[in-house]
Amino acid sequence: MTSVRFTPLIGAHTDDPLCYLLEIDDTCILLDCGWTDAFDVEMLEPLRQVLPRVNCVLVSHADSAHLGGLPYVVGKMGLDVPIYATLPVYNMGLLHMYDVFLAKDAVSDFDIFSLDDVDTAFDLMVKLKYTQHVTLSRGKASTAPGLESTITITPYAAGRTLGGTVWKITKDTEEVVYAVDYNHKKERHLDGTLLETLTRPSLLISNALGFTSGVGRKRKARDKLLLSSITSTLRSGGNVLLPIDSSLRVLELALLLSQFWQSQKLAQYGLVLYSHSSYSVAMQARSQLEWMSDTLQRLFDESRSNPMDLRYLHIAHSPEDLDALPRPMVILASHPSLEAGPARDLFVQMAPNPANLVVLTQPARRGSLAATLASPAGPPASVALRLHKRIPLQGEELERALRVREQERSEAATAAAAAAAAALNPEDELLDTLETMDMGSDDEGAGGAGSRLASFDLMDTVVGPYGAIVDTSIYARGEYMADANDASGHSFTGGANSKQAEPGQTGAGTNPVHGSSMEAPVDASISGMDLEDPLENRTPTKCISWDADVQIRASILSLDYSGRSDGLSMKKIVEHVEPRRLIVVHGNDAETAAMVEYCKAAGIAKEGVMAPAVGESVDLSSQSASHKIVLQDAMTSHLTYQQVDDYQVAYFDAVVAQPDPHGLPILEPNPDAPGHDPIFVGDVQLNTLRQILAAAGYAVEFTVDKVLVCNDKVGIRKLATGEFAVEGVFCDEYFEIRSLVYEQFRQF
Repeated sequence: MTSVRFTPLIGAHTDDPLCYLLEIDDTCILLDCGWTDAFDVEMLEPLRQVLPRVNCVLVSHADSAHLGGLPYVVGKMGLDVPIYATLPVYNMGLLHMYDVFLAKDAVSDFDIFSLDDVDTAFDLMVKLKYTQHVTLSRGKASTAPGLESTITITPYAAGRTLGGTVWKITKDTEEVVYAVDYNHKKERHLDGTLLETLTRPSLLISNALGFTSGVGRKRKARDKLLLSSITSTLRSGGNVLLPIDSSLRVLELALLLSQFWQSQKLAQYGLVLYSHSSYSVAMQARSQLEWMSDTLQRLFDESRSNPMDLRYLHIAHSPEDLDALPRPMVILASHPSLEAGPARDLFVQMAPNPANLVVLTQPARRGSLAATLASPAGPPASVALRLHKRIPLQGEELERALRVREQERSEAATAAAAAAAAALNPEDELLDTLETMDMGSDDEGAGGAGSRLASFDLMDTVVGPYGAIVDTSIYARGEYMADANDASGHSFTGGANSKQAEPGQTGAGTNPVHGSSMEAPVDASISGMDLEDPLENRTPTKCISWDADVQIRASILSLDYSGRSDGLSMKKIVEHVEPRRLIVVHGNDAETAAMVEYCKAAGIAKEGVMAPAVGESVDLSSQSASHKIVLQDAMTSHLTYQQVDDYQVAYFDAVVAQPDPHGLPILEPNPDAPGHDPIFVGDVQLNTLRQILAAAGYAVEFTVDKVLVCNDKVGIRKLATGEFAVEGVFCDEYFEIRSLVYEQFRQF
C-alpha cells in the first residue's frame, strides 16, 4: 500500500501564494514555493520545520505566487534540493525575480534576499520539457533487488503562462495530479491546458480561486472594451497605464496591443514595455516560440518571421527612456499590485490627471493599492501613500561614503594580496604536493619540475580554438547603474513633458532609447540572463520617504487578463477529470466552500472531497493494495506489451508457483490456458468518437439521452461501467463504425 499525505503550508482557504507538502511514502515533495510582494518573512516560517525532509520542489508557474519564496528559502533557510520546472519557467521566473529585487532596491535598502540568492535558487532548477518523464527516487521497502518502487513526475501544459505546468506524480498505481491556476481556453500566445487528458487520477489537487466567478466576460467583448477605452484616451491626449507582471501575462497584452497598433496604424502613439527586465523579457519571448500556441508556430512556418517580434513595442527601463518616445502613450509597467516598481511611480504621476486611464489587469492582492482602486464601491477620491525613492548622496555624505568604500576596497585588496602571497610561498602545501608529484620523473629539463611550475601562468590568457589570443576584457559585464531619479522629475499629470518636484530631486543625465522595436536602451538594466550585483559600484545613494495624498481623477478600469479558467469551466473540467479523491486549495473561504459543496453534490471524487487548513495534514493512503510478483523468463520472453497511457500492458495466463527467497509469488505459464475473449483497454470519450466518425464522413449527432447516432442506423452508448455499446442494423456501415470504435482501444 502506498502512503500519501498532504499538508498545506501556505495558500489554503485564502488566495495567498501557494506552497504545499506532498509526502509519498518516504519522499517529500514541495509543491510550489510562493510569496507575496510584501515579503513578510513570517509567511514562510511554516516551511522551516519541514525543509530538512524535502527531497525536491515542483514549480508550476514563473510568478511570485508560485516561486517568489525560493530565493529566501534557498539563500536564508538552506534548502538545497533539485527544483523541477520547465525551461520557460526557469527563464521567465529568473527575469521576474530580478525585476522584483531591482524594484525593491530602487526605493529601499532591501536585504531580505539578494541577487546571489536568486541565482543560487535558480541554479538548483532542473529544466524539463512537457511530457518528459523523470524518476525522482527509489523507495526503501524491503523487496527483492530491482523491484523497488519509483516515483515519476511528468509536466503537462497548464496554459495561462509561458511554460505553466500541471504536474502528474505517479508511484505504482497511485496517480496524483497537481493542477493550479490553469486555463482551458486557447489564447493568442498560448494553447489551453491538457488537464482534461489526465482522467481518473487517484488524487487531484486543484485550486478554488475564481470558482464563484461564473462565466467571465467574453474575450472579444473584453478586448473590445480595452481597445476602445485606450483609443479614446489617446485621442483625447491622455496616457494609459496597465500595471502587469513583468514576464508572463504581459506577453498576451503586448501581443494584443502590438497587433492592434499595426492594424489601426497607431505609430504616432507610444506603446511601451517598462520594467527593469523588459529587454530580456522581449528577447526570451522571441526565442521560446516552440512553447507557445500552434497559431503562432504556424504563422512562423508560413511567413518565416517571428510573430513575437513586436515591431510597435518600445522598451524602457527609466523615465528618460519614456521621454524619448512619442506621447500620448500606453505603458505596460510592473507590478500589478501597484505596491512597488515602475507602475507605482507612474500611477502617482498619472492619477491626478482626468485625461489619463489606469487599467487594472489582474485580481489584486488584499491590502494592496490595486485592491483599493478595484473596490466594488469604486476608487476613492484620494489615497494616502508612503512614497520612497533612492537619491544620490551629495556633499559631506558623498565624501564620507566614498572614503568608507575606498577603505573597504583597500582592506579587501590587502587581504587578497596576502592570500596570493601565501599561495606562492614555497612552503605552501600546494607546492609540496607538486614536488611530490614530480619525484621519480625521468624527464628533466623541458619536461621536468621547472616546466611544470612554469605552466601555472599568472596571466588571464585565453587561447581560442584556432590558436589566437582572446581578449577577455571585451566580455566583461557592465555594472548596473541605478537611475538616481527613478520616476521623479518626469510627470504625466499635465502636458507631454511637464515636470514635478519631489523631495530629494536632483538632476540626472539622459538615457536615450532607440526608436526601432524591442531594441535595448544604452544602459539596459538587464542585458541578458546574467546580472552583476547592482550595489557594488554604483554612485553612493540613500533612500528617503515621505507621505503624499494622491488625488485620483484619472479613470480606473478593471479588466481580468489573469488568464485563469472561470467558475463554470472549472466545474466542467473537474467533472470530466473524475478524480477518485479531490483536495481543494488556493481560494478564499467562500470559493473553497462552494467548490467542496458542488463536487460533493455532483458526486465528483467519490472517495472524498477535502479542503484542509494551513498546517492540517490529510492522510490519503490508498485503500486498494497492489502486489508484486516475479515472472519467469520463459513467460516474459513471450509477452507482447502495448503502450496504454504511461503503462506497458500485456495479457497472460499463468499459475502461481512456490514463492521466491524474498517471499514473492512466482508466476509460471499455464500449460492448459484456454482462449479468452478480446479485452479492450483505453479511455475514449463519446465526443472524441463523434469527431473521429465525422472526419470519416459519417453524419453524427447526439440524442437527448446521450446516444451518439451515426447515419441514423447505428447508435453508440457509454455505459455506467465505462464500456461502450454499439447497436444498430446489421449492415456494412455497422461493421465499419464498430471497427472505428475498436481502433480507439488497445486490444488484448
